[in-house]
Amino acid sequence: MDQGRGLARWRRLRSALVVGALLLSAAQVGAVPPKAKAGAGAQKATLLLAADVACTVKLDGEKVADLVPDTPTKLEVAPGEYLVSAATPDGQKWSKAVEVKAPKTVVKVEFAGGGSAGSSAPRAAPAAPSAPASKGVAVGTLLVFADAPIELEIDGKAAGSLSGTPEAPGKRTFMLTPGKHFLKAVSQESSEVSASADVQIREGSQEIVRAMVADQIAERQAQRERPKRLREEIDASFVSIPAGSFEMGCSDGDKECEKNEKPRHPVRITKPFQMMKSEVRWAWFRDWAALAGREAPAQPDWSGESVPVVNVTWNEAQAFCSAFGGRLPTEAEWEYAARAGTSAARYATIDEVAWYSGNSGKQAHPVGGKKPNAFGLYDMLGNVWEWCADWYGEKYYKEKVEADPAGPSSGEWRVLRGGSWYNDPNTVRASYRSRVRAGVTRRQPRVSLSPGREFPCDSFLFT
Repeated sequence: MDQGRGLARWRRLRSALVVGALLLSAAQVGAVPPKAKAGAGAQKATLLLAADVACTVKLDGEKVADLVPDTPTKLEVAPGEYLVSAATPDGQKWSKAVEVKAPKTVVKVEFAGGGSAGSSAPRAAPAAPSAPASKGVAVGTLLVFADAPIELEIDGKAAGSLSGTPEAPGKRTFMLTPGKHFLKAVSQESSEVSASADVQIREGSQEIVRAMVADQIAERQAQRERPKRLREEIDASFVSIPAGSFEMGCSDGDKECEKNEKPRHPVRITKPFQMMKSEVRWAWFRDWAALAGREAPAQPDWSGESVPVVNVTWNEAQAFCSAFGGRLPTEAEWEYAARAGTSAARYATIDEVAWYSGNSGKQAHPVGGKKPNAFGLYDMLGNVWEWCADWYGEKYYKEKVEADPAGPSSGEWRVLRGGSWYNDPNTVRASYRSRVRAGVTRRQPRVSLSPGREFPCDSFLFT
């Protein structure tokens, strides 16, 4: 009887060993032996992998097995810490830092339990974690893209560099403990350019941050170059006006002249000068104001880069001119330049040369849209009013100053000339005179350079 019992026990043990051998053979189907851990010597440990869905498993970024549900895979590896990652055919991702110990460590890949389902972002080879997990603690990954060379910081600590371009962004992956982390990217080209973000890392998932700073770098470069370009653009906008004589005041045959336009009298401009060929563009005035630390005036909704700046006081206009080594024209210089050798009320028909109430659509227009006069000057009539340097004198013409008149020595008002987009034709004439208090109502400057003067820019503008 004892012999019968012993034989039965042996048969049961033999059956268990056979079943175990069959399970081991099935588990090893599709497994790829991992590379030995550096410095591990001959010591081995068993890593048993199981999953709740079909997936491909990698060990430290290297494929080791294709798992199916309820069929574990057994691997022999060197003891140590590994990053176990898995991906399903539909793009789900899972990862966990695991310490493999002898004789055996079991890892369960559980997507149903809260992996990064639905995440299909590409996964780069893992880099050394900037905030390494404790042994056996789950981690998440941070994938950083960059469109320019940058230095990275994570939680205030240097995390290496990353290079890329807008066309081919660089990328780098970090393993981080779950929780909030602070990422900062600083341009290698300019330390003033940076990007930062708070990133929430979740266990077993991947967060993506795009540290795109190329646009900031380009904008900074443009800001550094803008003073030089502004000077070049303004310098190129001047035309030379020759010395000469003309009849100042009410034009021949003009029936719309007012009292302050009379008497008509001869004037000599004794020296040549330069005048800007168009009214000052909003973009120029805005950029100058920014560089000079001034507040730029608000513009109407219809304004634009090439539309004349408006809402400018006389003092602001003079400051702009001075910054570029110039000044406002005198009233005599303005009329002499506007007439350009003509003696009529306008140097051509009004619709050819001016934006006014009859054709403007109730707004100013980009400079240079109408026909210039014989000196190559645009918009001397219409579009927007233009400041002159002089104090306004109602009866100043009666003094009949012949050579380079500069207006009264003092006064309450400054002279405006040329008319505007909202004025009727009777105002848009070469001899029409208007006035405004210097610091109150705002209008538009037209820059004139002093005779024979060079064109340097004040140092404050370009430092």
